[in-house]
Amino acid sequence: MYILINVAAILLGSLSVFCWLRHDKIKPKSALALAVFLAATIFVLGLDLHLKTWPTLKISFSAIRGVIGAGFAIIVIQKCSPKDYVRFLRATIVSLPIMYAISKFSCLYVGCCHGFEYTGPLAYVHDGQSYFPVQLLEIIIFGLLSIIFAFIAKKKQKLYVYLPYAALGVKFLLDFCRTERGGPVSFLSWNQVFLLIIMLVWANYARGHR
Repeated sequence: MYILINVAAILLGSLSVFCWLRHDKIKPKSALALAVFLAATIFVLGLDLHLKTWPTLKISFSAIRGVIGAGFAIIVIQKCSPKDYVRFLRATIVSLPIMYAISKFSCLYVGCCHGFEYTGPLAYVHDGQSYFPVQLLEIIIFGLLSIIFAFIAKKKQKLYVYLPYAALGVKFLLDFCRTERGGPVSFLSWNQVFLLIIMLVWANYARGHR
């Protein structure tokens, strides 16, 4: 079920990309090819095969690596299909939050990526332990972000380059609700470090789109 939920998240996010591309007057075959290419890069680079557990192979997905996969797709489209690039970039930025929100249902299902120990309202209970429901919070917040992003991209098209900062910043702050640390800075997790790096890379990359 974990794998199915993540695959469904990628497919639904890619469907959103396809719909946005069609809205932007890209031909159906081209829009489908772009959406499938995005889904493939996110799936392949986001997939984490725990080879050390062979032959009982364990599989997980990494959101950070999935974002890197989306970034790879954006760079390839910029080089190979420049006429579609800006519309593909906007469609991808708008669609990633809903993709992430849906994927967090898989975390709720298997009990991974939970928050700190917590026994208050809406506590998430797994294997007899009670945790802060950060996965549920991510589903709600990123679901709302997907709606806000869609509105901004449609009404205020020039602002779309700033939207990744909101998504990455929210993810960075929500990760403080988790117990994982161990990054090069004691109070940050490696995920948060990578999020900061992605924000810096995007700040440099996005200069030409303002």
